[in-house]
Amino acid sequence: MPKNRVQKQTAHAGELLWAVLISKPMEDEHYNNENGSLYLFAENQNLNAYEFDIIKRIVRCRKKGQFVSDLHKTKRVIEIYLKEQKNKNI
Repeated sequence: MPKNRVQKQTAHAGELLWAVLISKPMEDEHYNNENGSLYLFAENQNLNAYEFDIIKRIVRCRKKGQFVSDLHKTKRVIEIYLKEQKNKNI
């Protein structure tokens, strides 16, 4: 089925956005992956989404300049993780 004009425009916009994202170098220091990425670490350690998010926030909290705020967010993620895993045998 041929795409309509809106679908074609949306697909083209998505392609352009992707091209910009992959061509623009990351300038934020907290995304420096010189020693390997957190994503690779998480994959190698078989971390779930909660565990990855908690570790990511702790590792980056000093780099972003939002130390206290990031640690409070981390605490909240831990609370949610505990609540949602309460009845599971881990």
